[in-house]
Order: sequence, then C-alpha cells, then structure tokens
Amino acid sequence: MGTQRIFGRTLLLSVLVCALAVSTSIPAKAQQPVSNDIRDAVVGAVTAFKGAAPRYGTFINVIAVDRQNQWAYGTIALLTPKNQDAQNGSEELPEGFIWLARRIGMNWEVAFEYTPTFLDWAAIAPSEVLDSNARSLFLSARVQPQTASYDNMTIQAAGDPGGNLALPWWPGQAWNFRGGPHGWSGSARPWSSLDFSGGDGKVLAARSGQAYRMCGNTTWIRVVHADGWATDYYHLINLAVGNNVPVNYLQYLGDIGTAVDCGGSASSAHVHFAIRLNGSYIEWNGREIGGWTIYEGSSAYQGKAERSFVGGNTVVNVNSTIYNIGVQYQAHVQNIGWQPAQANGGTAGTVGQNLRMEAINISLLKPPGTPGNVDICYEAHVQNIGWQGERCNAQTAGTIGQSLRIEAIKIRLVNPPNRASVCYRAYVEGIGWQPWYCDNVVVGTTGQGRRLEALQILIMPASLP
Repeated sequence: MGTQRIFGRTLLLSVLVCALAVSTSIPAKAQQPVSNDIRDAVVGAVTAFKGAAPRYGTFINVIAVDRQNQWAYGTIALLTPKNQDAQNGSEELPEGFIWLARRIGMNWEVAFEYTPTFLDWAAIAPSEVLDSNARSLFLSARVQPQTASYDNMTIQAAGDPGGNLALPWWPGQAWNFRGGPHGWSGSARPWSSLDFSGGDGKVLAARSGQAYRMCGNTTWIRVVHADGWATDYYHLINLAVGNNVPVNYLQYLGDIGTAVDCGGSASSAHVHFAIRLNGSYIEWNGREIGGWTIYEGSSAYQGKAERSFVGGNTVVNVNSTIYNIGVQYQAHVQNIGWQPAQANGGTAGTVGQNLRMEAINISLLKPPGTPGNVDICYEAHVQNIGWQGERCNAQTAGTIGQSLRIEAIKIRLVNPPNRASVCYRAYVEGIGWQPWYCDNVVVGTTGQGRRLEALQILIMPASLP
C-alpha cells in the first residue's frame, strides 16, 4: 500500500486496509473501472483523518473517475451497529464524508469536504468528475463569511427564492416535534439534530443544493448547500433523488422511516434532521428554521420551538406539533376557464401557450396551531381598469367574462408570524419568468400592454436578502 499523504491535516502514515470491510457502489457515471487503489486510499485517508481505523467497516460510493484515471470523487460512510437504544444516549450513527482523490505519482491522495486541499482541488477537478453545480456550491464556502451564526445562512441558487432554511415538509401541514436538539449520535455534543414525524411523511429539501446518497439506496441523504452549509436526513425510505444530483428548494427526498442500513436505531418512523457547517455538525440552540427559533432543553431530545406573531407568541414543546403555513391559488385563463388549484410554488396559468391570465384567487393553508389573525391579501392590475383594489382570502382578483388580461399583481401577508414572507414570480408576455419578489412588490408590468400568463407563489421563512 505504501505511504499516504493526507490533506487537510499534516499526517503521514502507512495503513493496512486488507482487514477492513469495504462496500463499494460504482454508478454508471464512472468512466473507468474503479481500482482497489482508490478504495484503499479513501479508507486510509479516513483512518488518518479520524485518528483510528473504522471499527465496523465502511460504505464507499465512487461517484466518478475521469478518463485519464487521475481524479476520483465520492462519499464514504463509517458504519456503526444497528438497533441501539437512542433514548439513553447510547445510539451511534454513522459518520459520512464527501471526498476528492487525485493521483500524484504512483499514489492516490485524498482530501475531505471543506479542507483547504479539497477546495483547491474542487476548483480544478475535471467536469466529468465534479459537475458545475457541486463545484460552485463547494467553492462558495471560500468567498463567504464563515461563522456559526444562522443569520449568515443565506443559501441561494438559481431559481431558489430563499434566504434561510425551511421546515423539511410541505407547507400547509403540521408535524410532530418528536425530538428536540440532540447529537447526530444520541446525546453527544454538538446537539445538531432534530426529529420530526407525522404529516404525509414526505421529507423535502430544506434548501436547494446537491444531494448525496450517503448509504446507498436507502436511509441517508446529505444536501450540500452554498456557503459551507449542509443538511442531513436520516432514517429515510423510498429515496426519491439520485446520487450527486442538484435538488431544488422543497424537492421531495424520500419518506420518513426506521431505516438504519448504515447503523443506529429508530423506534418509530421519523426523519433525523441535522445541520452542518464547513464539514462539521453544529448546535441548533438559538437558530431558526422556517421562522421557528429552536431552544435546547436540560438534556438531549428535550427543548422547544418558539415563533412570535402579531398579538402573541407560540411555544411548541417536544411531542407537540409545529405548523408550517402554505398557500393555495387558482387561475382563470383565456380559453380554459378556472384551472385546478395549485399550491406552494406550483404553476398557475400557462407557459408557452400565449394565453392571458384573467382572474386569480389566493388563500392560505393554515394547519392546526396557526394564529387565527394571519391572512393574505393581493391586488391585480387589469387591462383597461388599472389597479382594482385589494382582495383577501380567496376573493377573486381580475375579471371573468370580459376578456381582460391581468398585467401585474402584488401580494402581502396580514399579521404574518415571525420571519414569514409571501414570495412570488410571474411569467410575462415577451419577457418570460421574472425574478422572485416578496411582500407587496409588484410583479408583471404596468403601462406596457403585456399579459401575465403564469404565477408561482410560496410562503417563505424569511424575506429575500
């Protein structure tokens, strides 16, 4: 095997890997057969990186190797025993790392996510190994302020209308806050993880990024976001995204479950949801998600979530439900009439058919626990009429039977909870999709005679920066 030079730490050592159990997945993207040299180098590197050999074996996923066999890219999970007792703090979940490998001379050298050498290599690795989306996400960690403050977590990508993390389920539902802040592995610090269950069981990406299957075809998704941030989703079943693929804000990842294929335990179906910064798990205490501020309790798995609103404050303790406000809307379209209702970013109207939107109604999806005084209001600018005056809560804006186009619209929340915004974008004749705007900013056009053809609307956890 020889000597391995491990980047990100000044370590030199020889490692024996023949006794380690190594499971390797090789997707079709790989351009060359994956040699044992790459696998051995990755296991050797993680042994040096952690200061000890993996005790229960590893799962190595080689995502890509370039045609010249000089670069490789993938993930490694350090397996742990299954079906332990999480509630007494003894649970041990697997650790996982994204890696880049480069052949220098006769040896493969390995660097792990967010180490200086990894970022150096991410800048020059061939595109057949590291695609443009993953490259830009990793490299954004270099140019952004790196702190553990949630306020600096302005994760955005093309077409992503958000600033901060969203709750990982569909707006319009309330889920059970099953476990307050606790460690990725039980009670160990940092308390980076929360447990959620209930609703329709469908787990969504809390922010756009690049998704990785850390444990093969089940159990564990990691989404790498911009600025050094990442979110982990464990115990999933029915994974709905591939490996090393871009994902959008609120994209469906899989279902809550009890899967522990790489280790750990789960007594009932839930998602074990964690946050990471620069390759390490970080504390939840005092941070926000979906407008809720999370506070730890006196012990792991305890704690509460708080959210203020006009006229009051909502406190949700562990084993109570957290609401996630959604939005529903329905368009009346030229030659079609009323379309089926859309919700939470779905497209109302038409794209590419040159049909005018003539009317729209908008309402909030308010799950149990939502303050009763939260409403939504909107105003349309209509051909030959101008601004009509504000409508609220499913009232019809625009006209029906008059063949008049809506040209612009603005939307606002009334008495919104803390850090809740309504964001929206319009598809406009001769322009296409406009950028996302929020909170009573006009989308569409006025004075140009252009029809508004389609609209997408979301309730976001924070205003656009």
